[in-house]
Amino acid sequence: MRTEGRRLIRYVPREDSR
Repeated sequence: MRTEGRRLIRYVPREDSR
């Protein structure tokens, strides 16, 4: 379950930069 939280944070920064 801790891996899901870290993956979500890595996915948001890439789309937020757009």
